[in-house]
Amino acid sequence: MKHFLVLVLTLILASCVSSTSTGHHWPGSEDRTVSVRIDPALAGDSEFISAMQQGSAGWTNGSSYVNLDVQVGPCVDPDPCVEVHREPRNGASTQWSIDDAKHIHHVWMRFDSAPWDYTTLVNVACHELGHALGLDHGNVEGPCQGGSPTQIDLDNIAAAYSHTD
Repeated sequence: MKHFLVLVLTLILASCVSSTSTGHHWPGSEDRTVSVRIDPALAGDSEFISAMQQGSAGWTNGSSYVNLDVQVGPCVDPDPCVEVHREPRNGASTQWSIDDAKHIHHVWMRFDSAPWDYTTLVNVACHELGHALGLDHGNVEGPCQGGSPTQIDLDNIAAAYSHTD
């Protein structure tokens, strides 16, 4: 009984500090490359571009199932694509275009155009890219706490992407 309670408490605590999967995922083979395209109007914002690249590295390096290709430029059909913009808003947000089979076809990420602390920007970029890959918030924080995906985040990605469709 003691071991059962420890296991249950461990699972509850783990769900409070990381992500859950929505079941949404990019269609394709097990090695999916997703284009992350930063608005060309931001070409001169090297700090933002660097933060997006650093925020994506944990997903690409930590998972054999997804590769995030971050570049400045427009999305080109039919690439699976994440559009990244900055505009006046409070914080950051991610929206999906999905079909009935829970396949993600397009994502829009928006970051506040106000200045950000670089470390915060890397953390938020990583977090929002987790949403772009189909992860949702767990009970509290959501994906990518501390600037890189947690093991639970990577396990959720593996579960969502370890098949071909």
